[in-house]
Amino acid sequence: MGNIASPILTASPIHTIEDFWPDGIPEFDSEEQANELMQGFLGLWNHLAQYQKRSKPFKLTIKPLIDDRDAMREFLEVRTEEIDQFLEGLLGNVAELAVPEDIGAEIKLLSENYALISATLAMLDRDDTTDEDASGLAQSLRELNKIAGVQINDIIMACIRYRRGSISPTIH
Repeated sequence: MGNIASPILTASPIHTIEDFWPDGIPEFDSEEQANELMQGFLGLWNHLAQYQKRSKPFKLTIKPLIDDRDAMREFLEVRTEEIDQFLEGLLGNVAELAVPEDIGAEIKLLSENYALISATLAMLDRDDTTDEDASGLAQSLRELNKIAGVQINDIIMACIRYRRGSISPTIH
């Protein structure tokens, strides 16, 4: 999703597909096989592109119950992976990116949320963390989860405005 909304104007589904194979896209037995693969990826790209509307926000993976340590760990692992992949897709391999102030601020907030979620995951693996400590985090994790979803959608909407040329960049 990050690559689709990316403020990097050269982002494209082809580059994303190429990234799956560091040594280059494999050779296919037929043109039909290659077209099937490309159509599958482009279909996914187009499906994700529909979430670029305020009326249809992107939603992170739903995990309704976080009632024990293992469920919490699983939830946190999925959430950190989702946020990490979103940011990687959004920013690509760019060390310094010229983006509008609101996008930079939202990326910073999402990165801080990611750090909190990652720290919580690390805390679950510590020997001195009790089950009571872990269960006390469940409500906070639900809030962080809601906030992460809002932040991602705010970034998506801001990037859309930027790509349309309605806001100006600054270096971050």
